[in-house]
Amino acid sequence: IRELDDAGTFTGYASTFGNKFTIWQGLNETVRKGAFAKTLAENGGQVPILHNHESSEQIGWGISASEDNKGLLVEAHLDIVDNPRARSQWALMRMAKELAKAKMGLSIGFFVQDEEIQKKKDEPDLRILKEVQLIEYSVTPFPANPKAGVIGVRNIGDLIGSVDQLSAEERTLLLAKLR
Repeated sequence: IRELDDAGTFTGYASTFGNKFTIWQGLNETVRKGAFAKTLAENGGQVPILHNHESSEQIGWGISASEDNKGLLVEAHLDIVDNPRARSQWALMRMAKELAKAKMGLSIGFFVQDEEIQKKKDEPDLRILKEVQLIEYSVTPFPANPKAGVIGVRNIGDLIGSVDQLSAEERTLLLAKLR
């Protein structure tokens, strides 16, 4: 059942451009458009997907990534067959998709290659990320950048159509793969 391999696939913004958000120690941060250009040319967005930036909890792989006017648009695949944490995250993504105002967050792990610090009187410093090396992104309920998150989740029903159209052998294989 080749199409089932797409189950666990999602799209989202791992980062967005231009919005200011607060990170640790009261520092404000923003990401400039073009910050990911060099790293995407090198790896195409094929980086590990982690659970809450835990390097010991890889739950999938990035399939592709590109910059658009809004931010870093990613497509990724979670290992929902063999990884219980990935399966749980995918279920939470689908649940958030069903709710009107819920969104599963995404957050980037990176090395800064070029930045600018703007100092303003009576305000926290603003770090502008001009170039970063993307090393991973994570599924998380609380991203530092509140505009980063999952925007689409593939559903098994969307992928295989009606189960009635499957042969008995295909249904058996499907059930075995889902367990």
